[in-house]
Amino acid sequence: MSYPRYRPRHTFRQREPLLGDQAGRFTRAFEDLVQANREGKLLSWDHEITHDWEHIPRPQRRTSSGLVDIAATGFKKIWPRTESPFFCPHTRNNGRPYKALVLRIGGLLEGGTADYFHATDHQCAFRVVVKPLKEPAQVVLTWEDQRAYLRISQSTSTSSSTTTSSSSSTSTSTSSSSARTSTLSSASTSSTISRLAVEAMVSPNPRWTPQDPSGPRPTPTPLAAAGPPPLRSFYSARVANARRTADIETMDYLHNIHAAGILKDEPSAHPAWNQEEPHPLLHLYDQRIYAHCLRRTNNYLDHLYTSTGQVIRELNSVYGIPYADYTTLVRETQLCDCCKNQFTPDGYNAHVRDGRCTNHPELAEVKECSDSTALFKMRSFRDARRPRENIESLDTSVGAAFLEWNSRLGIPTDVWLMVSTVIVHCDTCDLVRSIPAHLNHLHGGVCSDPGQSVTPTDVE
Repeated sequence: MSYPRYRPRHTFRQREPLLGDQAGRFTRAFEDLVQANREGKLLSWDHEITHDWEHIPRPQRRTSSGLVDIAATGFKKIWPRTESPFFCPHTRNNGRPYKALVLRIGGLLEGGTADYFHATDHQCAFRVVVKPLKEPAQVVLTWEDQRAYLRISQSTSTSSSTTTSSSSSTSTSTSSSSARTSTLSSASTSSTISRLAVEAMVSPNPRWTPQDPSGPRPTPTPLAAAGPPPLRSFYSARVANARRTADIETMDYLHNIHAAGILKDEPSAHPAWNQEEPHPLLHLYDQRIYAHCLRRTNNYLDHLYTSTGQVIRELNSVYGIPYADYTTLVRETQLCDCCKNQFTPDGYNAHVRDGRCTNHPELAEVKECSDSTALFKMRSFRDARRPRENIESLDTSVGAAFLEWNSRLGIPTDVWLMVSTVIVHCDTCDLVRSIPAHLNHLHGGVCSDPGQSVTPTDVE
């Protein structure tokens, strides 16, 4: 059966560059710098003429045998801190460049150590790496290099164990080196996820919290008369306002295809179906794009083992849940009138203190929420008919968003509509799962659930 296609005025955002011309230029500049770092070239951004990278020759010294390159530790004698010739592409609001990059010796850089020039007066992802005179075992220059290097190391160790002659060892080493070079040179640009990760580093999502509020804090100094800590917002004003602002066009599109029944017969029409091209609304919950986002999620799992938390886990696992439980779960959502975030009842109450919302600097008074009284029918298997393994997809962007919905973090309204509709009803087992969990429960495209010979048990 065919249905009319409802499309927003724009094409799918996950298939288009998400950033403006300037951010797109930064992304290309970042990729060019990564490639130059691999090749051992020193680059500096020309803000005056070309507005592009220019090559800075590496300093050399004269010896009896000719000119030799100077080690990074000797750069400080040639280029003092105030005379560094290296600049990043960023500019201030008045159009003037930031201060020159400063040399750091032996700094940590994406899984290894390296000498590099970096910014000290603003947040900047651009680092000009100084290639060591003697190549170490491996210097990981980007997040992609580490995975590629591990794959190559495993393959080369296997091949080298079967080598019997020094000549064949040499040829194997040479071919492995060539393979490593070709693999690493294409790793950062061949993947959509890699591009999105670069864009996230260059221009973070406005809803992103660079400093995790749940991270370690300084030990407070004891006070003479200790009282309750003052109310403060969990999110900064910038982040809280961005979370208030919903993507209306995407919400309209989701409402339209859901109301028309398209998602029931064609789940792949959902914008979050393709796990390799995550929708922009889910970027903040995807650890491939924001590497430490799950750290924030995992710090607030206080309600994971409630009945609501258990249903969320099974919705995002191969177990699945009955459709009636899914509709009950959706009806549980609570909207905060202040921060405009969606919560489960437990999450809502956790984010309210002294009758005020703590997810927005306004700290406005909000309504009270009664504890959940929903009854769910949890699956209990008979005759050892439990699925072979309960694969959960809570570490996916969809699963992480569900977990934050069931916590004091909450999720924006557009994200809630995205994940609450990203479910598939399997006709074979008659159970509902999130899209990642549905794909996991299929074996060779066929439902692998043991069937509905289960004993539902009410859990309060």
